[in-house]
Amino acid sequence: MTTQDGEKATVVSDVSEKLLESGGIALDRMPMLRVIVDRLAGFCGDSFRNFTGAPIYMLVRDVSVGKIGQILDSYETRAIVAIYQVAEWDSRLILGFDLQFVYSIVEVLFGGDGSEPKFEQERSLTNIEAKVAHRAFEISIRALRSAFESIAELTFTHERTEARLEFAVAGRRNNMAVIARIGLQVHDRIGELFVLIPQQALNPLRQLLGTNVANFGATQDPRWSKQIEKEVSRAEVNLRAVIAAPDFTLEEIAEWQVGEVIPLKPIEENNLRLEAEGQPVFYCELGRAKGFYTVRVVDAIDPEAEFMDDVMGKSP
Repeated sequence: MTTQDGEKATVVSDVSEKLLESGGIALDRMPMLRVIVDRLAGFCGDSFRNFTGAPIYMLVRDVSVGKIGQILDSYETRAIVAIYQVAEWDSRLILGFDLQFVYSIVEVLFGGDGSEPKFEQERSLTNIEAKVAHRAFEISIRALRSAFESIAELTFTHERTEARLEFAVAGRRNNMAVIARIGLQVHDRIGELFVLIPQQALNPLRQLLGTNVANFGATQDPRWSKQIEKEVSRAEVNLRAVIAAPDFTLEEIAEWQVGEVIPLKPIEENNLRLEAEGQPVFYCELGRAKGFYTVRVVDAIDPEAEFMDDVMGKSP
């Protein structure tokens, strides 16, 4: 009985998978995929600028659909790729650079400013270029992970790097896949980064990728939020303690003389306030320590309550 139930579950699973695959990949039904690719381009541009110190720009060229074999054949002899296992998808994806991408990154890393003749010859990468490509893969896969964070936490495990694309395996070569191409420009050099995601990897994400882009307009970018929080917390703010005093008329103030003692109210609760940039933020108590006046924060000031007290004519 257990075997039959297990077989039925397997059959149902296989049927569901085939139905999804038979439906093909409709990019217009997955608007969030384009958003993710746009984010990938932005994150990669920032990361490679930090890596090389050069004015690198990256822009999405296109997001399209094709057969895995045909896509890889179009890059044969002119690209290097890395295959990553994605545990959450139980599938693989391929991240690749055309050789001009690698040549451009290597050139700017070694001080090139675009004045040298452009390298056109097709050849295998040198050891140094292969190491730079490996570092570029690490940068790009981190950017891809960040780009997907708004809909899913993913784990990318590097399996291997291939220069011969007939050995790049991410599913059967006649299976459908999404290919996202992102162009690189630095000085007068160009290159291309591409990501190939098989359809079977996208099937579990169809509902999330099909979410209306407008619903993600207020979605926080974790990296940006963290950076904003860091920078704001480092901002310098001037604080001053203000003791409440009695009201005086302009006539009384005009009669003051040098050395005259001005009486203040007794320092009571809520009389002493701590202000930042002219805005009251805390009620405080006055004290002394090691020859200095000190204040101890008692409570936060509620601006709305303060406003209502002023309206009602209540004194603090």
